[in-house]
Amino acid sequence: MKVWNREDLYAGVWEQPLVKLAAKYGISAVALGKVCRKLQIPLPGRGYRTKKEFGKPVERPPLPEARNLPVVRRMERSNSSVSAGAQEVADEPTPTDPEWLRIAEVEAHRIEVAPGLKRHKFVLATASNLARARTDDRGILQARYDRPCLDVRVSKSTLDRALAVMNAVILALESEGFPVTLAW
Repeated sequence: MKVWNREDLYAGVWEQPLVKLAAKYGISAVALGKVCRKLQIPLPGRGYRTKKEFGKPVERPPLPEARNLPVVRRMERSNSSVSAGAQEVADEPTPTDPEWLRIAEVEAHRIEVAPGLKRHKFVLATASNLARARTDDRGILQARYDRPCLDVRVSKSTLDRALAVMNAVILALESEGFPVTLAW
């Protein structure tokens, strides 16, 4: 893992377009723009390079003093060497916070969206409710309000897939000890 170097990144975004600089780091220009905003790095405005190319006066604001900046990490591409805009980060100790460890454990599990999973009672109730539901002018199924139903907005053609996803999410939550209730 690498940490962005503000000074090098600031110099880079003013020397070349974000698209070219982003390719150097192996990310998109949008992602690089987000990194710059998080690190409070001013970016050139539209037309900056054209004005500069034709000798028009352009303003380059100084890099502001860093205040309350988050630590923004990036993955190093496996086939590249150390880039000019990044510096090595020392190995960090493994977190010991119980809540952090619990979240990491939950994130490590994959949620399977398979049609063969046992259907949860909420998914069965939703399937029953939406099977005979009418559609609105956009083709979205309108559930009956007098019967229990998960809050899903889908068309008839995507109903089975949406119910499979909802079923997988509910079963995964309950397997991790999180209670799931249906209010209607």
